Amino acid sequence: MTKAPATEEAVPTVSRVNECFCRMCGSGRLKDSKIVGPVRLRSCCDCGFAGADLTEWESPYASADYYAGVDGGKAIASGWRLPYIEHRVKRIQRWIERGRAVDLGAGWGGMVECLMRAGFEAHGVEESQVVLETVSPLLPAGTWHCKGIEPFLAQSSAEFQVVTLYHVMEHVRDPRRIANGIERITTPGSVVVVEIPFLFGGKARLRGRRWEHLVPHHINFFSLASLARLFPAERWALLDIERKPHFAHPQGIRLRDGWHKAMATLGLYDNICLTWRRLP
Repeated sequence: MTKAPATEEAVPTVSRVNECFCRMCGSGRLKDSKIVGPVRLRSCCDCGFAGADLTEWESPYASADYYAGVDGGKAIASGWRLPYIEHRVKRIQRWIERGRAVDLGAGWGGMVECLMRAGFEAHGVEESQVVLETVSPLLPAGTWHCKGIEPFLAQSSAEFQVVTLYHVMEHVRDPRRIANGIERITTPGSVVVVEIPFLFGGKARLRGRRWEHLVPHHINFFSLASLARLFPAERWALLDIERKPHFAHPQGIRLRDGWHKAMATLGLYDNICLTWRRLP
């Protein structure tokens, strides 16, 4: 395992972040985002990142489990072996067919289960105790890690050939720390996949404040330029950008999936999924 290199740029740490600084690039050139939601967003004029001011934000799940009140059995019955999860794994296998994989923010474990069926040694990281009680008996011992993502990245002694984060980075307080932790647990040739809601896509522009991803627990909205700061080109090769019309695309309905894909190609997309390979 290699040690992540120190961050080159003088970027404020989360404890120092306020509305005067961009937490991606450190720029002081910020303005209020034109898209107004339940959380006030400030946009960086230099890297395009839009984020909540963490000095005035508190997670709505600070004192509650994210999955509290959800029926775990129903969640697994309706959430495992779905076409969009199979699609995710097939796209990963374009770049790497086997190896040790970890899904960070694994939710109900659908991605972990699918990776296992595809031949990966798959692990899931999810801090929810509600999920733990349901999922861990269904998966091999040692593959489910009930802890936060940052502690896992700091403490893991394993090396991973695949790291996935599907709709995770919009939730975390310090994306740069997550990216540095990912570098710590990967080696040259490892593949990282990040999927996020895209504030700069056509659907967000069309719907404005009615866009479905403007919710109190989404505090980071990345531009392509700000993502390039998390995974810089001198250490990470960008392999693929997939523009997706919605979270659960594809759904296995050919005509509907084809229509949605065509709309995404024309600019009406909700999410982007990026894949990088770590360079030597």
